[in-house]
Formats: sequence, C-alpha cells, structure tokens
Amino acid sequence: MPIVQDRKNALLIRFTNPEASSQSALTTFQHALLRGIEVLFQLEEGEILGEPLPSREDRRTILLYEATEGGAGVLSRIIRDTGLLRTIVEESLSLMHYDGAKEAISTQDTKALEEHEDAHCVKGCYRCLLSYYNQPDQEAIDRTETQALGLLLTLAACTPDQSASPDVNDAWIAAFVAEGIAPPDTKPLVIEETVFLYAWRKHYVAATLSDVPPEVVVIAESRGWEILQLPESQSGGVPARLQELRETQE
Repeated sequence: MPIVQDRKNALLIRFTNPEASSQSALTTFQHALLRGIEVLFQLEEGEILGEPLPSREDRRTILLYEATEGGAGVLSRIIRDTGLLRTIVEESLSLMHYDGAKEAISTQDTKALEEHEDAHCVKGCYRCLLSYYNQPDQEAIDRTETQALGLLLTLAACTPDQSASPDVNDAWIAAFVAEGIAPPDTKPLVIEETVFLYAWRKHYVAATLSDVPPEVVVIAESRGWEILQLPESQSGGVPARLQELRETQE
C-alpha cells in the first residue's frame, strides 16, 4: 500500500468570547476572511479553505488551511507581515459591497461603512461571499450582520504575535534537526505569561531566545522543567544539554 505524507500550512483563529457573537456572524466572518485572502493573493477558489470548530452548529474557532498540493504559503505570510490583516479586511469589506473600510477600521465603527450604490445584494451573492465551496453555510451568511462587520474591524486592528508558535523554517529548529535532535513540540510552553517557543515535553526541557525572569525560572523548576536560554546565533552550535537529548533518543 503506497503511503504519502503531506504538510500544509494552517491557521487557527480563536475568539476571546465566541458566545457573544451569533452563529450567523461567525459564519459570515469566516467566509468574508477567506474571500479577502483569495482576492488579495489572487488565489483560485478552494486553494484556501476553512472549517468551523468544533462543529458547524457550535462555532468557536475557525481553522484555515491550504487545500491544494504544495500550498501558496499565504497563511505563514499573514503571520509574518503584520500589515496584511488590515489589507485583507479592506478587500473583504469591498467585496461585501461596502465603502469606507479604512475609516471604519481606524475608528472601529461599523457605522462608517457605506454600501456601494450599485450593490444589488441583500445578504450575499456570488459576487461577494457566496461560492461553490460554502454552499452548506449559505443560509447563515449575511453580509449586513453588524457583529460580523465588527469582528472584521477588530481583526484588522490586531497585531500577530509571532511568538505564538514555532516556524518550521526557524533557524534553531533547523540546527536541532541537523544535530539529530527531534524538533520541539508544535505547541510552545507558557509559564506565567512567559512563552518558551521551543519545548520538549517528553524530556521536560524548554528553551527561549529572550530573557527569562528569575521568578519564572523558579516556578518552572518547581514543576520539573529545565530552562535553557539560547544565543541569538546558531554559530556556536546547539547547547550541550540539548545534545544530551540526542543521546537519550539514541
């Protein structure tokens, strides 16, 4: 039996308080964001798809993922370039037949949005949010949903936190792999609001590039964790303690 492994970029969007928004608002937000990404990056429909989690009936988070083979690398670009979110939302609102996106984003006021004069669209059409790929959600899509517009404006004002997860192209991860050390866990370790981007939970070892407050080190050690601070450059090689992880694996 032939077996194929494939890796694709994915982006998980979490809402601070999903219960405060209607399911229609979350549905509209999802597809407005997808359409904005498609237009901005000139992608074909279906190259980037989204799934509500845990289900369509109970939307709390949205998982965006590259659906085509190879992938365009768009989702990682959104995280790296802090200005893209605003541009994507502007594209989304324009598609939804609204003018005044820049002012609305700056003021965070949905009332600054004005419908296009030639917009012959009630809740959604195939010129804006509807597509072949979102047919199961079309009854819930409403481009006039105030909560959905508010979510888009909030997203446009957000700044991506690049410390939230390790990048597979990270130079330190490449150095670990070159030394025969298993890559760190995909989920960083967070202790008292300090993020350790590189964590090996199996060995209770975590590493970071930034300074770690002494009190955080004490708390981490009390929980059994060994904390390492990495230099900015990999020129000096992988720290000896991490080399021991390779020996343990062997």
